[in-house]
Amino acid sequence: MRLRQLSADDIDRSLSMNEAIEEGYLKEDDLTEIGQVILGSAAGRCSNEEITFFKSVGIAVQDAAVCHAALRQAESLGLGSSIEL
Repeated sequence: MRLRQLSADDIDRSLSMNEAIEEGYLKEDDLTEIGQVILGSAAGRCSNEEITFFKSVGIAVQDAAVCHAALRQAESLGLGSSIEL
């Protein structure tokens, strides 16, 4: 089974992608920014047999958006606990 796609929040900032290309695990066409997949302008996995690896390089606004979505989902499901800080 071959790695189908390597996604990152910012391709230019993710050095591991260059290493994967140099080692022959990926082609440049296999690189996708996660925002493109979310917006539907790039394909994600097409089947359960495909492997996708996501590399986060720490773009704060995306991290905050994911945290916000996870919190809202947990609240809607009645999960977790609130604490005072």
